[in-house]
Amino acid sequence: MPDGVTAKDIVLYMKEFAPFAGTCAFGLSCTHRSEPGCAIIEAVRRGVIHKDRYTSFLYIRDEI
Repeated sequence: MPDGVTAKDIVLYMKEFAPFAGTCAFGLSCTHRSEPGCAIIEAVRRGVIHKDRYTSFLYIRDEI
């Protein structure tokens, strides 16, 4: 990841996630963990985003 990237920015750097950025019920404030109306969690449920990729996303987000 580029220097200066925040945990909230990670979603913009992962190509499968970027189309869903800001479309969650909580907008860009969504942590994509358990919020109702999270577009990314819904995409994982529908198989649009692979579950392993989502797990990696959460790991990277936690590390930042």
